[in-house]
Amino acid sequence: MAATLKIFYYVSKSYRIDGEMRRLPPLTALRAFEAAARHLNYSRAAEELNVTHAAISQQIRQLEDWFAFRLFRKEGRSMILTDAGQRLQKDYLRGFDILEEATKRALGLEQDRPVQITTTLVFASRWLMPRLGRFNTDHPAIRIKLDSTTALVDYDRENIDIGVRYGAGRWPGLKARMLIPGDRVPMCSPLLLEGRKKPEKPADLFALPFIHDVDQSEWEAWFRQRGIEEADLETGTVHTMSMLAYQAALEGHGLFLGVEEMAKDDLESGRLVMPLGADAVWDGGYFLVLPEGREMRPPVRLFHDWLLREVAGEKT
Repeated sequence: MAATLKIFYYVSKSYRIDGEMRRLPPLTALRAFEAAARHLNYSRAAEELNVTHAAISQQIRQLEDWFAFRLFRKEGRSMILTDAGQRLQKDYLRGFDILEEATKRALGLEQDRPVQITTTLVFASRWLMPRLGRFNTDHPAIRIKLDSTTALVDYDRENIDIGVRYGAGRWPGLKARMLIPGDRVPMCSPLLLEGRKKPEKPADLFALPFIHDVDQSEWEAWFRQRGIEEADLETGTVHTMSMLAYQAALEGHGLFLGVEEMAKDDLESGRLVMPLGADAVWDGGYFLVLPEGREMRPPVRLFHDWLLREVAGEKT
């Protein structure tokens, strides 16, 4: 009588007899059983599922109570599956294979189209590349296509999923979320300042050569924000790529307007310095930029959420 009551209790607790729900044991316990049966070791199953040995043992006991038969037995110092456990492993293994394939289809991981990202070469090389390996390790089936350009692109025409751009966060037809705040700050190699009087105010910078990223507009805007309308910016070199301008600064060719976070390693090592310090004036920064009204594909959502976690982790 006791055994009958016990079986009825677990069956009635697992499903409602209303034609809608399936009669299934707890899925968490099934996952624990699948890992334990594959390893024939609770500790290795616990390590794989990132839980404790006690949690695996409890899940197996719960499953054995649900079925009312043993799944494992001891043989010497080893743990082996019972006959019923072997049958269950074989049957449920097929079920887990089907679930895995269904999950891949739902996530779109079997599709050829990669997650397409547009960003600047500086952000890609100085911030994204050192971290992207972690995403690839966690999501090996998701392909990333990275377009490094300073040009504003048409998201629909170029099939762009996500952009990371520097600016004030205002781009028509796009929604922007601040990722990394940071104004452009004058920086240079300490070699450039050797034998020169240390600059103390913005006007003192005119004694040094300038490095221009594409054109003079960024330096002109920087000086205007500090009350200097007529800026003599004829000295120095113009580079059409931000990374070349950055490299020129490292080599001591002149002053470069850079974002402190992107130059963090070189500033900490002393390869670059900020002659005027972190002289912030406006609310610029790197923004996560998405097309308005477009629903993210599952792989895009995974990359989007990973990117936000990476940034949040560095702020804590």
